[in-house]
Amino acid sequence: MSLTAAVPARRLALFGLILAILVLGPAVSQAQVTIYTKANAPAVPTLESLPLKESVSQYGITWTFDKPTRVGQFVNGDYYVVGETTIKAIDPAPRFGKDVPEDDLDKYDKRQPVEKRIRNGSMLNPPASGEVAYDSGLRSAPHMEFKPELTVKLPITIKPTDTLVSTISMKLGQKASFVYHSSGGRAEGDNCPIRVAAVLSCVAAPQPADAFRPAYCDRQQTIYLARNLQRDKLPSLPRVKDAPDPVKFAEAFQKVWLNTGFFGFDQPMENMPHYGQWVGQAVGNAALLLCLDFKPEEKEKLLINFVQVGIDYWGAVKSGHPGWEGWGGHGSGRKLPIVLAGYLLGDEQMASPTKAFPKVDFGEDNQTRYGKCWTGANVVFSGHSGI
Repeated sequence: MSLTAAVPARRLALFGLILAILVLGPAVSQAQVTIYTKANAPAVPTLESLPLKESVSQYGITWTFDKPTRVGQFVNGDYYVVGETTIKAIDPAPRFGKDVPEDDLDKYDKRQPVEKRIRNGSMLNPPASGEVAYDSGLRSAPHMEFKPELTVKLPITIKPTDTLVSTISMKLGQKASFVYHSSGGRAEGDNCPIRVAAVLSCVAAPQPADAFRPAYCDRQQTIYLARNLQRDKLPSLPRVKDAPDPVKFAEAFQKVWLNTGFFGFDQPMENMPHYGQWVGQAVGNAALLLCLDFKPEEKEKLLINFVQVGIDYWGAVKSGHPGWEGWGGHGSGRKLPIVLAGYLLGDEQMASPTKAFPKVDFGEDNQTRYGKCWTGANVVFSGHSGI
């Protein structure tokens, strides 16, 4: 039985997606998590209580500091440093120009002059304009441009409100491995040449344990708190047979969804689904899982990760991103995380992004039309490019 077939149509209308299900595991894990609410809101730690670290590592990326630094973690597990900090080394090491091996160049690298070749690149405060500089295999396309001059080189100094995004490049012949519809290798089809990305934020003061990471495009560094999630607004519908394990499903949203570009060219292959159809499927199924009667602790990790994705997309939109327009399967699935995050956090502007920013495109809007259709339907899919 499919998940969407068993959930009443009136509930599906809340999300605007009727999607197929991918079963990631039949058994529900008993995850041990803390659910932060206003009743058990964590205190803000003192600076002295944060550990002094010479480096931090996440998803295979290690940032090494020039001196021991106070480090904390956001509720989704991403790291932050307090106060101005200098990164003296990154592992895997970034490579530029002639240091990129000839036998690892793909057909897109070879179109670039030698001095513009990049591997394992980092960007400081990535713009919401779709300009990217992580890897010279990145292609320019509508809403996206490879701008190698935007890459940052060591040593890198970050200060409060800054965000550093670092990456691991795919090697030629290497295959991506991701929990939800992302595979293949470098320069194959529309694949992204980036394998993994991670975010290091710099804040002015320690943050409580329930703080979400500020969006990587948000220079105002808005901090949302998990204690403010209005979880009682989510329905608790009877779960259906073979519904995915929400703890396992949360893995699809664990790493940062790095996505200021288009066509999947900038989406790290092991961070998020690649093609827009798969983004829409993952997002729709996640939202539906959050509306089933799993125990709160079983859904909490998925909820936290899903809301973080919404915060990141919202940060891009309010920083000037043009949106993710409907272009065949591309552009789907970006609106729902924003809307649901805003709805649950009580942020009315986030919950209605196209009211605040009417010119922003979402595939869900472009490819949906309202009114009488020749089929008798009142809401219909409006085609490849929509309106």
